[in-house]
Amino acid sequence: MAIGVRFFNRDFSDYIGKHWDAIEVKRYTTGAIGGSLQGGFDVYGSEEDIWKFVEMLRCPVRFYDEEMGGKDVWWGYIDKVDIYSTSGIRYGVDVDTMSNRIAVAYSYNYERETTGWGSDMGSRTEYGTKELLMSASDQTAEQALQYRANRLEALKYPIRQPITFGGARDKAFARIRCLGWIATVAWKYYANDSGKISFEKIDASDPGYLLGNGLKDYCAQSFKSTSTLSWNITTCALRIRRTYGVYDYVEYRIKEDAGGVPGDVVATCDVVWNYEMEDDGFHWYERDLDTPLTVNENDVYWIEAARRDWDSNDTEAHWYYMSAEYGGGYPDGKFLINKLPNALPWGWEEFGQEEGDEGEEDYVPYPDMAMHFRLVGESETTQQIASIVSAAEFITDYEIVDTTGVMSYPFRDGESLALYELEELLRIGTASNLRLIVDINKDRVLRIYEEPTVGVKDYSIDNRGVVRDPYNNEIHSAGCPVGYWAQLRGIIPASVDVTQLAGGAKMFVEQAEYNATTGVYRVLQARDSSVVVDALEELRDPEARFSRREKYSQG
Repeated sequence: MAIGVRFFNRDFSDYIGKHWDAIEVKRYTTGAIGGSLQGGFDVYGSEEDIWKFVEMLRCPVRFYDEEMGGKDVWWGYIDKVDIYSTSGIRYGVDVDTMSNRIAVAYSYNYERETTGWGSDMGSRTEYGTKELLMSASDQTAEQALQYRANRLEALKYPIRQPITFGGARDKAFARIRCLGWIATVAWKYYANDSGKISFEKIDASDPGYLLGNGLKDYCAQSFKSTSTLSWNITTCALRIRRTYGVYDYVEYRIKEDAGGVPGDVVATCDVVWNYEMEDDGFHWYERDLDTPLTVNENDVYWIEAARRDWDSNDTEAHWYYMSAEYGGGYPDGKFLINKLPNALPWGWEEFGQEEGDEGEEDYVPYPDMAMHFRLVGESETTQQIASIVSAAEFITDYEIVDTTGVMSYPFRDGESLALYELEELLRIGTASNLRLIVDINKDRVLRIYEEPTVGVKDYSIDNRGVVRDPYNNEIHSAGCPVGYWAQLRGIIPASVDVTQLAGGAKMFVEQAEYNATTGVYRVLQARDSSVVVDALEELRDPEARFSRREKYSQG
C-alpha cells in the first residue's frame, strides 16, 4: 500500500522545502476517542537533508493514500525525531520534553500556595503553549519563583535526549513519531470558574453576625457571577452557629437585585431547623434550591437568611450567629441587615444612622462585613466539553452533534490537564446510557456525538480483517475505521453460545491500527476493554512527563 506524507509549516501554511530520497510510512492508529492518535514514518536522504527534520518539530503532517486518489487518512503533527547519521550517531529530540509556561504549587509553614504562570513568549509563538504545573515543598514564595524561573529556562524549548554512538551506516535516515491533534488537549490545564460562587475566607476571631437578636431577624448578602459561562445554581450553603435555647429555624431565600437591595424572591430552600445544628461552633448547612437559578456573567442576586417562627418577646440570649468576615473581603457584593426600630437600646450610630431615621428601605448596610456563603451548581456536560475544547491550543472549532441531557458540576480548579477533564466527561455519557465519541478532522474541528447503538446500522468484520459497512460495501482498510459496532463473521464457531456474553458476536471497535508496510488493518482495542485512550496514556500523567523532562535536561 502506498501511503504518502504531506508536510506543513508550524503556522499551517504549505511546506516548501526539501524532497527526500524516500519516505516510508510504517503504521498509524486511530481511536473512537480522538480520531488520529499516533503515526510513524522513516525518511531517507542525504545527511544534511535528514538533519533538517530537527527543525520540523511540531510541524503539521497528513498521511494520504495514493490508491484512494490522494485522500487524507491520518493527520497530526511531528512529535519526535530520531536522527541516525552515517557516522553511527543517534540524536533524538521531542516536543513532549518541552514546557514553555510553568507555575509552581508550593507549601510553606503547612500552607499551600501557587505561583503565577511564568512563560517564554518566543517558544510559545514558535511551538504553541505547553504548560506544566510543578510542585515543591518547604519553599518560600521567593524560592518557588526562583525554582519556576530555573525550570522555565531549562524546559522552554524541546530538549535533546542523550546522544548514543554506534557503528557507521551506509545511509542516513530519520525516524519520525507523530501524534494526532487530540494530544495537544493535554498541553494545557483546564480551569472553569462557573459552577461555584463563594466567600469562604474564615477568620476564627470573627464572632459573626447575630441573627434574631431583638428585632434583627434577617440579613442579606449580594453576590455576582463573574464567569463568562452560563450555569445553574442548585444549592446554597451558609455557615451558622446556634446558641442554647433556640427552638425555631433559619430560612434561606435567593432574591433578585432591585437597584442595590434585595427584590423579589426567585428561589427558596428547605429551612435549617435548630435541632439539625451542631451544639458547638460554626458549621456549614447546605440546602437545595426549589428551582435551579440560571446565572450569566455579571448577574447580581442576593442570599437572604432569616430567623423564622420565634418569640420576639424572648429577652434571653437566644439567637443564631451567621458566620461573617469583619473587614470585608468579598469584592463582588455587600452585606445588609433589616432596618432597626427607633427604640433599640444601643442606638443607630453603629450602623451609620441617626435615631428616628427610618428611611424608605427595609435594609440598611452593615459596614465592612461580608457573610460567608457557598453557591454550587451545574451545567450540561456537552457545554462543558465545548468550554474545554475552546481553551485547547490547536483545536479550531467544535461541532456538537448530540447533547447528553446530563447535568454535572462544572467548576474546575485548573490543576488537571484538559485531556483528563475531557475524558472524565466522556465517561459520564448521555442520558441514553451511551458514551460520547469525539473525533478531530484534518481541519482540527472536534466533533462530539453519541456512540452508535448496537444493532442499528452495524458494520461487519471477518476473519481476514475485512470491514464492510451496513450496506455490505468493503471499507478501504487504509482509512483505519473506528467507532462502529461490527458483527463478527467467520470468527466465532457456530457451536459456541455467546448469548450470555457482553456484546456476544458483536464488537465495538475502539482503536485500530493500519500497517502501511503490510497493508494489514488490525483492531487494537474493543469497546469494554478500557474507555481510556491507551495510546495517549503518558500524556495524562504530568508527573511522569516531568520526570522524563528532568532526566533529559540534566543529561
